[in-house]
Amino acid sequence: MRATYSGFPITDEHVIDTELISNVIFRLHSGKAADIAGLTAEHVTHCHPSLSLVLCRLFKLIVQHEYVPSRFRRSCIVPVPKVKDLELSL
Repeated sequence: MRATYSGFPITDEHVIDTELISNVIFRLHSGKAADIAGLTAEHVTHCHPSLSLVLCRLFKLIVQHEYVPSRFRRSCIVPVPKVKDLELSL
């Protein structure tokens, strides 16, 4: 099924523009763990405003060519127990 799956059709309400990207960047929460490449939300929020333009173009190309780079699919999740979880197990 995955080989022929193409997802939902893109409509006019699914517009990717620099304003959308800028708003998403603005709402990122700081103090979170880095991704697999070592990037954090702080890297993105404190970078040059032109990053929104570059990311917008990248996402439009991904949609246009229907191709997601293989590195975008990689992730590493490391559970970090919270103090209250450790107290319950004792």
